[in-house]
Amino acid sequence: MPDHIVLVGPPGVPLMAIGEQTAKLLGLPLHSPDGFTDAEWEQFGYNSTADIKAWAEGGAYASYRLHMPLRVHVVGIMLNRAERSLIVLPSNYVVQEEADLLHETKALLDNITHVILLTPSPDVNENALLLDADLVNFPDWSEVNAYWVNNPSNERLAKHIVYTKGKTEEQMRDEILALRQDGAKSDIILIGPKLTGKTTLGRLLADVLHLPQVSLDNLGGQYLPETDFDLASARKAHQEGGIFGWLRYRRPYEAHIVERALQDNRNCVIDFGGGHSVYDDEANFNRVAKALADYPNVVLILPALDKAESIQILKQRFEADVASERKLQRLLVTHPSYEAIKKQVIYTKDKTADELSAAVITIVNGDT
Repeated sequence: MPDHIVLVGPPGVPLMAIGEQTAKLLGLPLHSPDGFTDAEWEQFGYNSTADIKAWAEGGAYASYRLHMPLRVHVVGIMLNRAERSLIVLPSNYVVQEEADLLHETKALLDNITHVILLTPSPDVNENALLLDADLVNFPDWSEVNAYWVNNPSNERLAKHIVYTKGKTEEQMRDEILALRQDGAKSDIILIGPKLTGKTTLGRLLADVLHLPQVSLDNLGGQYLPETDFDLASARKAHQEGGIFGWLRYRRPYEAHIVERALQDNRNCVIDFGGGHSVYDDEANFNRVAKALADYPNVVLILPALDKAESIQILKQRFEADVASERKLQRLLVTHPSYEAIKKQVIYTKDKTADELSAAVITIVNGDT
């Protein structure tokens, strides 16, 4: 096994930016788990259906727990590359709650000279406070969902409505299959607010119909470059108007994503993000309505017939999601796994990515 350079650190540390700069200066290839293709992940044992269900049932923490053994396996694959590399391991590939998995991860890294921990401070409690400061601006999707539930756009676009309260995922899947109409455009399109289970249902439907699943939330990077979308303008809209300012800025671009996704994808199950089917202005609404006009299987997913009840159910789901996310992020900041595997440490507080890259290079050159 080559003597790779491995960078690890908690959430909030710009590991990839530091890794890119350091790899360039050292003339080494850069690798991270994000570099693997979907096909490679399937070969490694990743199960998208199980992952989606874990997220639906227990949020980010449940998904993390599900994939702990898989991530250890992927660390081993990366370290066994023939060419010496700089490897970035995000926090969820390093932090292991199970003692046997932590032992396995440590054993994989034991022969690596440079396993460099980049962390804000030697004080774990200070790091946790910095994380809490980052999470304080977590958008209130329960408020956004209330707006989406009350907006008439979804009902105007839908050909069918399925209410989820008191039903299992399999029952909802079968209800949608019973409503499904065959035709030239027989794709199933799921619309509705965030946290209604569209992605989970989409995966179940895709599995039983042996069709690909397309999630519009994943297509922004593909279609936004075709437009004049400007990230700086979007951020300014968010600063001035909060999450609703951000959503207002994105509205015409969401309509573009819908149009292009429907042009490019056929014979599949498509789940919309919450904002892809809600419009205040008729111009953008009409663009999406026209794009969906010939699709007979546009299904609105809502918790309940009563809107106030739907809003309350979604609020509870959002609060559970936030609790799961906070639990995971705090674990990834404070867990002693870092101390178990690190060989060197760099404190990142008040330092730029360039300064941190230089510190990494100093450690590498000083120990060679």
